[in-house]
Amino acid sequence: MLLKKRNMHICGTLHLTREFNKELKEKIKYLKEGQSTCCHKGQVLVHLQQDIGELKLISTLHTAEFVETEKNRKGETVNKPEIIQDYNKFMRGLGRADQIFPEGKP
Repeated sequence: MLLKKRNMHICGTLHLTREFNKELKEKIKYLKEGQSTCCHKGQVLVHLQQDIGELKLISTLHTAEFVETEKNRKGETVNKPEIIQDYNKFMRGLGRADQIFPEGKP
């Protein structure tokens, strides 16, 4: 909440290794492929999604609303959560670095 007091926002990935994330670990465990869920606490949104792997995002900027995205390979318009669309749009380089160096070490 210190960042919020300074009028700074966050949007990024979340690691569920901390003790206070036990409830979130349980929620994502029961999601099937293609399913997602959101949790709010004040102005903080946590989005959990199960696809090829687990996707865990945290944001103070977004709501749980879905937005229409560009067309997929089949030419169909797809609805995605706003938080995922923005994360994919703005965090490309950082996400790639996390894939290459998952522990943050080169």
